[in-house]
Amino acid sequence: MIKSRLLKLAADSGLVRAVLLLLILSLTFLLYLPGISGPFLLDDYPTLVALGNQGGITDLDTFRQFVFGNTSGPTGRPVSMLSFLLDGQTWPVDAGAFKRTNILLHLGTGLLLGWFVLKLVLPRCATESQAGAVAFITLTLWLIHPLNVSTTLYIVQRMTQWMVFFSLAALVCYLYGREFIDKSRGRGLVLLLASLFPFGLLAVLSKENGVLLLAAIVVVEKTAFSTQVQSNLYKWWLRLGVYLPLLITVLFLAVNFQSMTADYAYRPFTLLERLLTEARVLWIYLFSIFLPQSESISLFHDDLTISTGIFTPFSTLFAVVGIGGLAFIAYLIKQRQPFLSLAIFWFLIWHLLESTYLPLEPYFEHRNYVAMVGPLIALVYYIVKVINFVDKRSLSLVVSAGMLCLFIYYGGSTLRVTTTWGDPLVLYNSWVENQPNSIRANMAYSEILASQGAAEEGFAYLDTAQKLAPEEVTLNLALWNYACENTLPPTLKLEEISSANGLQHYRDDVNYHLQVLLENLLEGKCQYPGQEDIMALLDRLEKIPMRPYDRANFHMLYADFFIYYRQLNPALVQLRNAYDIRGDAAIPIRQAILAASAGNYEDSLVFLGRAREADENRNPLLASRISEISRMEQDLQQRLGI
Repeated sequence: MIKSRLLKLAADSGLVRAVLLLLILSLTFLLYLPGISGPFLLDDYPTLVALGNQGGITDLDTFRQFVFGNTSGPTGRPVSMLSFLLDGQTWPVDAGAFKRTNILLHLGTGLLLGWFVLKLVLPRCATESQAGAVAFITLTLWLIHPLNVSTTLYIVQRMTQWMVFFSLAALVCYLYGREFIDKSRGRGLVLLLASLFPFGLLAVLSKENGVLLLAAIVVVEKTAFSTQVQSNLYKWWLRLGVYLPLLITVLFLAVNFQSMTADYAYRPFTLLERLLTEARVLWIYLFSIFLPQSESISLFHDDLTISTGIFTPFSTLFAVVGIGGLAFIAYLIKQRQPFLSLAIFWFLIWHLLESTYLPLEPYFEHRNYVAMVGPLIALVYYIVKVINFVDKRSLSLVVSAGMLCLFIYYGGSTLRVTTTWGDPLVLYNSWVENQPNSIRANMAYSEILASQGAAEEGFAYLDTAQKLAPEEVTLNLALWNYACENTLPPTLKLEEISSANGLQHYRDDVNYHLQVLLENLLEGKCQYPGQEDIMALLDRLEKIPMRPYDRANFHMLYADFFIYYRQLNPALVQLRNAYDIRGDAAIPIRQAILAASAGNYEDSLVFLGRAREADENRNPLLASRISEISRMEQDLQQRLGI
């Protein structure tokens, strides 16, 4: 039996393996190094700007508010939020520190991946050296895979990174636990329990789809270990520790199906349309895992064609049938070809939430950060099998050379992407060139051009974006604000926006653009229409469907406009509307300040009473504002002589 030099280097001795591992970690860091100079992107801003709230993270209250006050998901993702404090405790802050930590986390996750793969394939490999080769090559391909750039250098996706890190740690504990359960019950049970607590819990508290760890364990059991005899104790652990929590999760999702799909009212596609579209997207993901195209790696995929029917586009039919066929084949071969079956089921189960019924945008590359692991394991496992068992030296060398070419292709593609991501102007320009019909790409590039002193050129890209969706209110506001801030003649008036028919709100955050509108108004940057026209615009926007959280923010901004025009009572009414939606103590505190500024001290005390009630009903993990409320009450009571 002839082994290639590549496999010998990967498996001959522990020292050689350690050196090779250090080299691949160093190479990966060097490949990502050009991207550290890149900017904050998209959701980085709303997530991290809270670092600057109340003067930064300076005490326990501001710490609690930042770590537990995030609204990205049902859990608030406190583990991920806590990790951001490693890189900054105020705002603005250097993006490079956050990206550097993301890269180090990527390297650490790669080590866990290699450990997991080694334990997974060892029972099915002829030798430990062969298993080591599979693990090393898999972690190498995963570390340098260009598709992972948009997870690693997109700072807010540290949430995905931590979820995968803890999920892999849980899977390693699970594999050791199932190995030891018959030899040492106590040790085995401790490891199996550790896979769920703390590691499984930490995965969920990093990002909610960490709950799919349970399904991943089931996939591993039913494929890689389908022929192994299980002890009664282990069977009971599976029933109580995996199957029961998984059933509870499914029931929870079913009971909350309506509330979890409510956001389709604010999407330009329906639930059925998203499901049909995702069938096509999954095939794009699979193709990108094996043959990634560096120019297509982007955060902007809003130009994706939505499948409006099984035949529209016609490729939808083949995609749906193909996904179903893959799952059926995986079921049929789960004992004869367990790693091919594992690859298919692993890929599908890690897409069960983000790529199915949830009303998220259809396409994001970070959803493959863990989903690609299964396909890569199968690819490497079968290639190593061929190299080890083929008799002809020439064929073995050809396969080994092919693997080397794959390394070079992945590494070269990753370097091209990270180099692009390190320069904002080059980055956004590349996205616009590759995706000229992406509204977000055109909007982002226009902002970068304006910051570089090329406002007129940027205005043309923003105008292009607006023409792609002329009824989108955020684009109309963005166009007006851009002209205002850069002293350019506006192509439409605010009065025209408020009187337009068929206004839509599917893209971006209308409140962000209203905030910019207000700030420019306060600074007197350009010629605004009169109060009547401004209020007509806000009245019109009030009729547009919004998510409850966005609606509350809208009412707060509406109040700010009334304050600008020195109209106290309408401002208080808008704040009350916001409070009815989101019972945050900060809202009646603001009402109290406004009332006190007008000399209405008794009304101010009433508002503070409402704030006290809201504070008592707050999330106990969040900081209390009771001391602030008490100080304000004492001051008002003194003024009233109480």
